[in-house]
Amino acid sequence: MSKLKNVVLTGAMFLFIAAGTSCVKNNSGKDTPENPNTQTYATSQTVTASITYKSSKGKVLFYVYDQNPITDNGSNFGTLDTSIPALDAAFTDDNGSYSGKLHLPAYASTVYIVANTANATRLLVGTVSNGTLTVSDNDATNASASATKANTKAGRTSTKTDLTRFAKLGWHDNLGTYNSTTGIASYTNASSITLVSSTVQDKLIDVANSVFSINKKLSNIYRTQEDLLTGGDNTELTLMVIMGNTCWNNPVGYYYYEDGKQPASIADCRIYTIFPNTQITWKQSTNNNPYVSSPQALNLGDKVQLMYYGLDGTSAGTKYFPKGIRIGFVLPTNMWNTYFTGFNDYYDNKGKPFFACSTPGFSTKGKSGIDVHTAYFRDESYPNDIIIGFEDFLDDENFEDVVFALTSNPAITNVPTVNGSGTIATMSRYGFYAFEDLWPKTGDFDMNDVMSEYVYTKTFNYSNKITKEQFSFTLYPNSKTTLKNGIGFMFNTVPSGATISVTKDGAAVTANTEESGKVVLLTDNVASSIGSAASTTYVVTVDYGSGSTKTVGDETSINTFIYRASANDASKRWELHTPMNAPTSLMDYSYFGTQQDCSVPGSGIYYVLGSAIHYPFAFYLENATVADMANLLDISKSETKQISLLFPYFSAWAKDNSVHKDWYKTTSSN
Repeated sequence: MSKLKNVVLTGAMFLFIAAGTSCVKNNSGKDTPENPNTQTYATSQTVTASITYKSSKGKVLFYVYDQNPITDNGSNFGTLDTSIPALDAAFTDDNGSYSGKLHLPAYASTVYIVANTANATRLLVGTVSNGTLTVSDNDATNASASATKANTKAGRTSTKTDLTRFAKLGWHDNLGTYNSTTGIASYTNASSITLVSSTVQDKLIDVANSVFSINKKLSNIYRTQEDLLTGGDNTELTLMVIMGNTCWNNPVGYYYYEDGKQPASIADCRIYTIFPNTQITWKQSTNNNPYVSSPQALNLGDKVQLMYYGLDGTSAGTKYFPKGIRIGFVLPTNMWNTYFTGFNDYYDNKGKPFFACSTPGFSTKGKSGIDVHTAYFRDESYPNDIIIGFEDFLDDENFEDVVFALTSNPAITNVPTVNGSGTIATMSRYGFYAFEDLWPKTGDFDMNDVMSEYVYTKTFNYSNKITKEQFSFTLYPNSKTTLKNGIGFMFNTVPSGATISVTKDGAAVTANTEESGKVVLLTDNVASSIGSAASTTYVVTVDYGSGSTKTVGDETSINTFIYRASANDASKRWELHTPMNAPTSLMDYSYFGTQQDCSVPGSGIYYVLGSAIHYPFAFYLENATVADMANLLDISKSETKQISLLFPYFSAWAKDNSVHKDWYKTTSSN
């Protein structure tokens, strides 16, 4: 704190009287540092990562965590605990591989990698070793999307067989025959298919993932508003499997009708079987003895060409649909003969099958109440390919339980258009800054003079280029602080070709920059900026635009500091940075080497004490949350108390930064 007296510092690691000095006089009478403590007190690390989804096609968006954020809720993907912050994120390439940097807390050893797209294993586990992380979905520890390293069981099936079950739907099998147990269709990938998409499968998966997200409800604009409409004569249609992750053994069929003459209900439609069983492969992601769906009937890339049998279904089949025909799709949950029973069997409350249909009003309403269970959209770069996603019983509304690409020629156009290449993702990383503002004199090291939650957010595109970075500081008050402190930061590398803007509590304010944009000053008076509020938040946004060349691992690092007017030189200022970080050009260097400071600027040593004193004047804590810092933020608990009394492992870490790296995650030694 900003005390008017020195205090005695005590602790298990040292006994030091602040009135003493860690510097000695040389022959000229000037202070000379003696054995400075050059530990950086760094709490972050940059690792070289190789993450591979060998079983996946297309790009995978993944997030990295320091603990398992997935809990088993009986669904396909489990529940993501959004209270657990991600550490980093990126897209793989089209082959499911990522090679590059990841930014993690220094304490991170075991990490959990969560796929946010349905084309990949949901959960992988990896170990950071000597600055590297190598993870693959076919590693022994990840073979079953294990939640822990020990979870390598092959899994268990839970099925029943009723050879009359599918027949009860009354569908028409004009396309061909299939195995009555597995549902594998004889006409899949038939040599007679004349229409095949010219778009590679990986790209179609990328288009699907540009819209679908496991953890988010699908936007209403992509939920089917109307059935597909042929716009030209002799329209050919081929349906290809590109993605899916559902436990159920779901049939999929199609129906059609003349435009303007929609049937009253799904019961009034003549439905043709496409795939009697759409199970691709599914394994429960979080259970130590995971369920596995069986039988598998489809592989990614399997395709069927749809046929037109006339409006009454009595004509000989043709590959060509006439103009003005509406085409709909239907999926009855778990209605294949051999069906999954791990989470019970699902019917609506009248004992009837649960139908997911493309025609508005035809679907069975589930717990969410939605009456449309399909999504349609196409990418402007691939106009002949329509992505079709199904939402089956669970109603998590991500619409990627089974995903197809429908290729049409001529193109069917009555669906929303997206630009998959412009797909973006965001990742926010949390941290915390704390400063002791009596430097260069030792204070009480309660580290609560200036406190700020820090959130770094990056927005990046499918090409893993950062298009925007945000640096957020939420400042918290300490009414006991008597000195007028400001806060700002330095870009370690000045952003190139970007625009910079600043907001305070959401309102735009003028960016106060120095050194050609390298230094950003947020406020020269933290206390007055907060006022009577519980906190105040400054956000600095650096926008690189869509043409950015900045890679996802090349994050802009910063050097945060507090400052005030120099007592020695009106043209300079007093600054306090975290250990070993250089000050700005306006720093008054006369403070270095005085009182208890042992800096040697000429040797690149800044803001340190003597080697026998293991306290920093300031620190940044990677992945520290406000909850972690609750005792420090509570001034009634932290005021005048050395931080080691609030965090029992601080002293050991401060003495040796290689141990207890997660000290700020523990407030009790029990």
